[in-house]
Amino acid sequence: MTEQVTWRSAGHTVRRDPPEKLRLFFPQELAFYLEQAGFQDAKLVDAFGKSNTAFDGRRLIAIAAPRRSQ
Repeated sequence: MTEQVTWRSAGHTVRRDPPEKLRLFFPQELAFYLEQAGFQDAKLVDAFGKSNTAFDGRRLIAIAAPRRSQ
């Protein structure tokens, strides 16, 4: 999937960001990949600054810490 953002503002020329390639993940899939990569305590939210886990936003944000060596 690709996404390209276009910025329009009164009195300014139109600016178009370069296309971005996106990969979509299910929440459980992303948590699994983080664990396999050596992260722990993954917290998944759908908005910055909120602890909303309803996942009804446009983005999925993952916050995780590296696993500590034993």
